[in-house]
Amino acid sequence: MKNKQDYYYNIFWRSLLVVCIYLYTIFGYEYLAVLYDSSVSSFTVMSGKISSIIPNVLNYTEGSYAFILWTSILFIAPFLLSRKYHFYASLILAYIFLCFFNTNPLTSNIGSQTLIMILIASAFIKIPFKKTELEATTKNIYTSKLIFASLWINFCIYYFYSGYMKLTSYPWHTGQTLIYLNTNPIMRDGLTLTIYNLLPILVKKFMAYYIVIDQVLTPLALIHDKIRSKIWYSIVILQIGLLIFMNLTDIQVIMLIYSLMVFDPSWIRGKRIVGDIVVYYDGYCALCHDFVKHVINIDHENIVYFKAIQQSPLMDNLEYVRDGKINSIIVSNSDRDYAKTDALIFLYRSVGGIFRVFAFFIDLAPKSLANKVYDLISTNRYRVFGKKAETCPIVPDELNYKFL
Repeated sequence: MKNKQDYYYNIFWRSLLVVCIYLYTIFGYEYLAVLYDSSVSSFTVMSGKISSIIPNVLNYTEGSYAFILWTSILFIAPFLLSRKYHFYASLILAYIFLCFFNTNPLTSNIGSQTLIMILIASAFIKIPFKKTELEATTKNIYTSKLIFASLWINFCIYYFYSGYMKLTSYPWHTGQTLIYLNTNPIMRDGLTLTIYNLLPILVKKFMAYYIVIDQVLTPLALIHDKIRSKIWYSIVILQIGLLIFMNLTDIQVIMLIYSLMVFDPSWIRGKRIVGDIVVYYDGYCALCHDFVKHVINIDHENIVYFKAIQQSPLMDNLEYVRDGKINSIIVSNSDRDYAKTDALIFLYRSVGGIFRVFAFFIDLAPKSLANKVYDLISTNRYRVFGKKAETCPIVPDELNYKFL
């Protein structure tokens, strides 16, 4: 069941991916001069063998053409935002990055294989995290189970290999690596370096062991969902720490995007409530119809029901309706009503998932400012989004019970 909100989420995460690719490409220009230098990377020797399976266009070009091909990434990347062309753009970009990585991985960096994986997956998915369907017949617009499992297998292999290589390294398995890291140029200067220098040696040793153990144990995520969620949170904490303290922005942004793609919203449980929730919406508002579909998609616990305000006693309530004009959705639970941003916060907290995090950020904003933004959208909703002739959104027949 499609709705406009899902399209906006699709654009949001793809926009992050485009920005990441731009940063990645710009940083990669400095390595193009050594693209064909086999002495720089032993991986270059393997390029011919890999190209026998996937032909590498760089084997038939010179440096100037390689520069043009690398620059073309900047022009192709925006097509990832297109509903019509994102499939082709994803695969073309994946092929270009694969060619450069096979020729010499220094043209990008250690995150190349992950970026290639993300691009291949982005050709086949719309919303980059798993959806737990309420109804088996409801159209799944999120990542399919097969792709989700493939992404997790790659995620585990990537981090296990990274942890294994650290485990076989003397500075890492003795805990010495992070002690002297403050002299390494990859450390970010400024306040974060000052804070890092203040950490006791024992804490730095513990952090080194935590990184190694955390990565080596990643394959345990394939055993059970509860273990998977704990490993996911642990890895994300590690990624955020690296992003804050080290000059590895392009790599860590890629890894955070990848982590988003293997996130399961069902890990974030909704706030426990007594009874069901009823959402009263403007039956003739096109935006409200899409919002209703959106809530049905994320209502994994099946606790939310809907009714058009025009068909309820709320039409006589001057707090919500003046001169026939409805100024807010109303969310009702246990004889208490919520309106405007309070309604959104309560609703998202109740259904859980990634939108419970969204509710947290809405709640951080000053209430008066948040409600002004809400009023601005509400006042212009007909003009911008249009009106509907029927008060009930078009949904599959098996979901009609959701409407009171």
